Amino acid sequence: MIRSSYRRPALIASGCAATLLACVYGLRGADQPVANPAPVFQQYCVGCHNDKLSTAGISLEKLIAAPSVAENYQAWERVSAMLGQKRMPPAGMPQPNDEQRAHAVGWIHSQLDAYIQAHAG
Repeated sequence: MIRSSYRRPALIASGCAATLLACVYGLRGADQPVANPAPVFQQYCVGCHNDKLSTAGISLEKLIAAPSVAENYQAWERVSAMLGQKRMPPAGMPQPNDEQRAHAVGWIHSQLDAYIQAHAG
């Protein structure tokens, strides 16, 4: 009985330590820049959202080529929303996998957030 009463606090403490480490390393990873997902956009989006067609008024060719998201902030917000809600690419078209989709949305958000922080106040 005495031994088992010491095991429970030890298990709880080790579980808390593991959770804390996971949180710390997770937060550290959030600081890392997200690589540009241009290949995902090229593969799944540019077929319809190019300079020639500009479907829905969006040309991902133009957006990708721009040096900053600031020039096309609202367009990038729309792209992020459509990808995040899985409304684009449309049904019946090749789809990025969940990891590619999350990476693209994460990159857009990181770029928009960086612009907001740089121009706050």
